[in-house]
Amino acid sequence: MATTSFAQQAEPPRLSDTQIRVANIPIGSAQKDVLKRFGKVIQKTITPDPMFCDVEMEIKFKGVRSYFCGGNLVNLVCSTPKYATPDGIRVGMPFSLVIARFGNPETQLKDNATIMIYRSQTSDTALVFHIKKGVIQSIELWSDFT
Repeated sequence: MATTSFAQQAEPPRLSDTQIRVANIPIGSAQKDVLKRFGKVIQKTITPDPMFCDVEMEIKFKGVRSYFCGGNLVNLVCSTPKYATPDGIRVGMPFSLVIARFGNPETQLKDNATIMIYRSQTSDTALVFHIKKGVIQSIELWSDFT
C-alpha cells in the first residue's frame, strides 16, 4: 500500500512593528516627521480620495515617495541606498541577505517583478522588497486597508 505524504509549507515569518521602518520612519508617522527626516520636497500632489480618507497626499523626495491619509503616512517607497531598515537592509543589497536575516517571505509577482513581503506580527503593515535579478530595487512600507 502506497502512502502519500504532504510537506507542510511553513508560514512566512512575521516581523515586529519596530522592524517595519525605513530611516526610522514607520507607517502612521505624522507628515511633519516625514518632512523633517527626508528634507527637500521634489513634488507634492493632493488628490480627493473619498474611499479611504478625504484627501490623499503624495510627497516625493529624492529617492523616496510617500503617501498620506489624514496627515499620517500610509505608504512609503524608498529607491535609494541612502536609507535603511532598522536591520541595516538597503536598496542595492542582494535579497539573499534578507532571507538569511528574516527567513523565506511571502512572494508575489507584480508588473513582471518579484515582490517579497514580510507582514507584521501585530498590525496591518508590511515591509515589502521589490526585487530584480536577486537585488533589492526598492523597499516599501505598506499598510493594508482591506
